[in-house]
Amino acid sequence: MNILIFDIETKSFNDLLNSNAYEYGRDITTEIICIGYKYNNEPVKHVVGHMLPECFFEADLFVCHNVSFEYSVMTRLDMFPEKMLDIKNWFCTSNAARVLGMPSSLKDVAKFLGLPQKLEEGNTLINKYSKPYKGEFRQIPSEDMELFITYCKRDVEITALLYDKFKDNENLKIERDIFELDFKMNMAGIPIHRETLEYLLNKTNEMTENAEKEVEKFGINVRSPKQVKMYFEINGVHLPDTKESTLLQVKEAINNPILQKLIDLRLILSKASVKKFKALQDRLSYDNMLRQTLQYFGAHTGRWSGRGFQPHNLPRVKEVPSKFLNILQKDSPNLNQLPNLLKKALPACVQPKENNIFLIGDFAAIEARVLAFIAGQDDLVDIFAKDGDVYKDMASRFYHKPVDNITKEQRQFGKTIILGCGYGMGANTFLKTCENMGISIDINQAQDAVYTYRDSYKKIKNLWYDCEDLFKTALSQKIELNLNKYIKFGCKGTSVYIELPSKRKIYYHKCKITDGLHYQNNKDVQTYLYGGKIVENIVQAIARDLLVHCLLALDKNGLNPILHIHDEIICMVSDEKHLEQFNIIMNTPPDWFAGFPLKTESEISEVLRR
Repeated sequence: MNILIFDIETKSFNDLLNSNAYEYGRDITTEIICIGYKYNNEPVKHVVGHMLPECFFEADLFVCHNVSFEYSVMTRLDMFPEKMLDIKNWFCTSNAARVLGMPSSLKDVAKFLGLPQKLEEGNTLINKYSKPYKGEFRQIPSEDMELFITYCKRDVEITALLYDKFKDNENLKIERDIFELDFKMNMAGIPIHRETLEYLLNKTNEMTENAEKEVEKFGINVRSPKQVKMYFEINGVHLPDTKESTLLQVKEAINNPILQKLIDLRLILSKASVKKFKALQDRLSYDNMLRQTLQYFGAHTGRWSGRGFQPHNLPRVKEVPSKFLNILQKDSPNLNQLPNLLKKALPACVQPKENNIFLIGDFAAIEARVLAFIAGQDDLVDIFAKDGDVYKDMASRFYHKPVDNITKEQRQFGKTIILGCGYGMGANTFLKTCENMGISIDINQAQDAVYTYRDSYKKIKNLWYDCEDLFKTALSQKIELNLNKYIKFGCKGTSVYIELPSKRKIYYHKCKITDGLHYQNNKDVQTYLYGGKIVENIVQAIARDLLVHCLLALDKNGLNPILHIHDEIICMVSDEKHLEQFNIIMNTPPDWFAGFPLKTESEISEVLRR
């Protein structure tokens, strides 16, 4: 196999920070400054401009450190190798680093592994020559071009070293299919209804302008926490911070219309959701598709995070988002009502293409199910398997009353106990969790809730201690140990791994036992680890692998998955006849987790629902 490892330096009027690699690559102003490349065992070479050497057309595998960027730019050249179009012919060392629990940037992973470092001059060169200055690009003098080339070639050298370290890892082979599907989904994008987006953006701008006018009366910068706190102090009110929860509590407690108005304005102008409409517009493609919103392996467990528009931060509401859109269009909501309405209407921008519908499936209580299953907590697994109400069951244990007599509020508290106490949460943390959810309890009730959970599910409690013990034993004795038939712990050097039922491994690097258990996370920061956190990682990683199993099966059967948000998958299909097959796939566990009570709540929709 002919292997080509390469890196490109570019310039463009497109602002990559507020766009995405796809839009950057297809922008007509984007040009290649130089290319560094290494072909097979030959030394690193370079070419200035975009005329590709012959070896690019002879290569079978293309290796780079950011596949979405290089792919987007290279496949829009006048002439490029046909093999480049197929993601199967690419290897991304950045994604590989993520899969192996390491930092993903070239600079950080090189430092993490003790490899040669990137040249620091690179950022200066990029800021000076890759971005326009006063409407045009600066000419690159010969000495800076030589430095640019040296910088580019050093990146190739580091990428080549990473490829040699990563290429044979079993995790990457297990992940290969989902890596390719993730790339395919990101390049295809999700459909956006431009008219709805523009309406909401105009409404947002109108709201912001009105709020700015109101703020002028106070004579302070309401976006400045320091100035806001000082204004409150002058008016006799202590404001410990400017978090939304604090401001709402203070607003409720005081009887001062002026300060209450200031709180409303602060909340309006600091709302992150307001910025989402602009972020969405900036990244929207010519064909009304929003691309590259999913960050593969965004978390240590393998779960995705968001990019740019951040679909994972979309609000979860029971009502259809079009309801809030109608309120905005037909009613005249007050200024302080607008942020919440706009936030809840945001998912209405995501609509299927004409003559299509969404199939939406959400794994039900997936973490609680996985936790009970791997712990061998059979009584809890049995309730899940029989579609019983585990939240009512927990509430009945806490309140000492029959399940049939549990009220809606008591069931909600039972749900909070089930979802909150599974990873060793103590009474104080549980109390804060309840406060954040608007549930009023005291410390004694919080302690009773924690005890009730641990007494009810002793095998889950034991799992926390067993996992911590096995982790430490694997690290200190450099051996492989089985927790049960699903989970295995092992160690190589100072790197501990946990093998999941799917055979994928979670890696913990540079582990040590000093004042507790620590490892170096993928941000290269020493991180404290304990039994409950280890179990949480395992559970979330297994839930992620179940999602991957369904994504691959849906794609294989032509059901066109276009987006997934946490434990929810959205497919775009032509009609409702696909729902039956969708439900079969979404409710069938993989062979490696046979017997698991997987359950999915599904629906047909003409708009994204959260």
